[in-house]
Amino acid sequence: MLRSLYASISGLRSHQMMMDVTANNIANVNTQGFKAGRALFADSLSQTVRGGGIPTDANGSTNPMQIGLGSRISAVTTNFNQGALQLTGRVTDLAIQGSGFFLVERSGQQLLTRDGAFNWDAQGQLVTAGGARVLGWTTDPTTGTVNPSTVPGYIAVPTSLLPPAATSRIVIGGNVSAGTDIGDYVASSGTAHDSIGTPFELAMKLTKTGVGTWTASITATAPDGTVNDITPGPAPTVTFDAVGQLTSPATIALTGVTLGTGAAQDITFELGDALHSLTQYDQVSSLDMPVRDGSAGAELSSVSFGTDGSVNAQYTNGDSRIVGVLALASVSNPEGMLKAADNLYETTLTSGNPTFGLAGTEQFGTVAPGALEGSNVDLATEFTNLVLAQRGFQANTRVITTSDEMLADLVNVKR
Repeated sequence: MLRSLYASISGLRSHQMMMDVTANNIANVNTQGFKAGRALFADSLSQTVRGGGIPTDANGSTNPMQIGLGSRISAVTTNFNQGALQLTGRVTDLAIQGSGFFLVERSGQQLLTRDGAFNWDAQGQLVTAGGARVLGWTTDPTTGTVNPSTVPGYIAVPTSLLPPAATSRIVIGGNVSAGTDIGDYVASSGTAHDSIGTPFELAMKLTKTGVGTWTASITATAPDGTVNDITPGPAPTVTFDAVGQLTSPATIALTGVTLGTGAAQDITFELGDALHSLTQYDQVSSLDMPVRDGSAGAELSSVSFGTDGSVNAQYTNGDSRIVGVLALASVSNPEGMLKAADNLYETTLTSGNPTFGLAGTEQFGTVAPGALEGSNVDLATEFTNLVLAQRGFQANTRVITTSDEMLADLVNVKR
């Protein structure tokens, strides 16, 4: 009977721990990125009362006889199934659809999380609500790409002015009317920028000199209204064939042109390209400049995120650039990680070392901007576990009561 008392006590302890796990799950039913725990039971040590016997010529075998000494919690595992996504509309709220974790750094230690409730700190760095810095890769300023094989660093948006870009390419497209009288012209203009971002109005004028022949001239108008002729010498002649197709030249190059106080620059006028042809049909003239590069300096206006984890900076001049990409991490055994508070996980030797990659590649899921991943706690399951824990605890207390009554009866055998 003493064994039954100790077995029931172990059952009480096990169901108390089951209740602790269930209570923690219910407490975190609204915690973003939370993963529910589960208590697994196992029988405890069993006492062998009699060993088994092997068969003989006279008798058959006998089975061993054991009496169990109670139960124990063998493990508390974490359910890493996907939680429901909740739309928030907040720019820095991010959720992962599929596998992977966000990689953050707290006090010099790399940690993993599914909680994407991020924000920008005073230094322009992306951080968690608890102040851990979100890690990723900064794009190469020349190529605009990232190298995920390098060590991830802090994600920050540059707050400095976007430097201006000097205009180097202009595409001339449209139609010059074949019915234009000799001596009349067709013109088109567009804004170009010098090396310090000063805008100039560049105009190309095609003057008809004969059947299918036109002379090109180019002028640059400064912000103060000053007009400069920057036509290369001799003035280029543009020719069309009998079916209205351009025959020559393909480009008009301006070399070492100084538009204002900026540095000398080279500008190439392309007379049509694959998408915008330059023709001479007997229709209304419609000369334009559909493609122009170059831009003025600009300030940062807003930041957004892509489904691939890219950090997109939008500037006041309409330009948009990818300035960084979030790093996602995975481990071979997620249940082997330790919970480190603030919805963070710490990798261990049991979980394995993390591997890093880009969202939407290999084993990693995609990023859902403007959303958070909710808790994956199932309240129906947890309430059922509450009933099971209560009844299991209650049944073990009844065993203790019954064993106590039997011991009392035994003591009262002799009066």
